[in-house]
Amino acid sequence: IGEPVGRNTAPAIAAAAHAFAAETRDASFAVLPSDHAIDDEAAFAADLERGFRAAESDPVLVTYGIHPTNPETALGYIRRGAALGDRLFRVAAFTEKPSREKAEAFLQSGDYSWNAGIFIWRATVFLDALEASRPELFRTLLPLAHAGDGFESGLERVLPACSSARPTW
Repeated sequence: IGEPVGRNTAPAIAAAAHAFAAETRDASFAVLPSDHAIDDEAAFAADLERGFRAAESDPVLVTYGIHPTNPETALGYIRRGAALGDRLFRVAAFTEKPSREKAEAFLQSGDYSWNAGIFIWRATVFLDALEASRPELFRTLLPLAHAGDGFESGLERVLPACSSARPTW
């Protein structure tokens, strides 16, 4: 399914969540940007399996972090919270593109990862979170929940009405 008009990440993910939920109510899916180089494919596959197990057993939004190697200011950061399991943590905070000073402090603390923009969740859990955090976007795309076989034509109707502003969540 292609986007009839670009509106950034959140509307595209929300549209995909509606498409998956229409197929199977409890569908889970991964969001994978195409700009990562994955050197250890076996480890990445294991991390994806771990993420799917977490998302399919609990109503959680799984996000992936990358161990930072330098105080990068062009990336978002995730601060790890309480441990939930092997290599699984609650997210304590997101910081989008910090200042150099903050990025240096994040790197030195050891509590932060770069936000990879890789996510796994059940479609319904994502849509519930979207309704709570971005109600206008949720309402704009809600007709897709009832689009049935006309999903692509429904997408052509509703996606242009979505804001193209970047998400703040």
